[in-house]
Amino acid sequence: TIFMKPFLPKRKIIWNIRSTNLSLNKNFFTIIVRTINSLFSYIVPNKIIFCSNESLDIHKKYLFNKNIFYLIHNGVDLDYYKILNKNNNSDCINIGCNARYHPMKDHLTLFKALSLLKKKNIIFKLHLIGEGINDINFKQLDFFEDIIIYKLGSDTNDFFNQIDLHILPSIYGESFSNVLLESMSCGVFNLATDVGNNKKILQNYGKIFKIKDSNDLYLKILDYKISRKTYSSMEFKQNQRNYIFKNFSLKNMLINYNNIWS
Repeated sequence: TIFMKPFLPKRKIIWNIRSTNLSLNKNFFTIIVRTINSLFSYIVPNKIIFCSNESLDIHKKYLFNKNIFYLIHNGVDLDYYKILNKNNNSDCINIGCNARYHPMKDHLTLFKALSLLKKKNIIFKLHLIGEGINDINFKQLDFFEDIIIYKLGSDTNDFFNQIDLHILPSIYGESFSNVLLESMSCGVFNLATDVGNNKKILQNYGKIFKIKDSNDLYLKILDYKISRKTYSSMEFKQNQRNYIFKNFSLKNMLINYNNIWS
């Protein structure tokens, strides 16, 4: 690397790594690229930024230049994501999932859990948005009449303000989920798997369910139903938003990036 440095352009180069664990079967070529990049990390970038502790810790196990690792959490635009006071006083639970249709997002576990709700005659609506959602054949589900699909590019602030509960059932690959920040900024309670930084993000404003465990998710939804009045109160919503403001605002993220760049 000492001999190659003089021939590289004298400009500041910063890498940003936003993944955690990868699947050998599903991410084979990405893993190859990661291995190649780990070797070049000693001669190309000045710094490498990670958006989560989990991502940084995982990449410490590989051949990357660990001396230039930095951590900056994602931030959310609180001028865009707001609580719109659309209170739901009906018995219907509006459940949302903002995720592209991909095996890593594991919509199947969500659908299985909601089928259990349907069999117990619990009233709900499922709100879905994400790339590939329109390609799903929902007619095979026993609750397809209770599904509301949003066009890709729809106002996500409006989406989150239409739901009471947001569910993220990812099974791998998540590093720092923006949809958790966005939904929490709108005062929405979350259920998510313990992937990436999810557990650290949620704190007391959401709960973790077991990966690929539809029964555990079903039970967590029932728990939410019992405590729904508390989680939907304006006090809880505002406290959740204040927590995001203090820890994950877009302004703080930009300040940290500027400091790294300088």
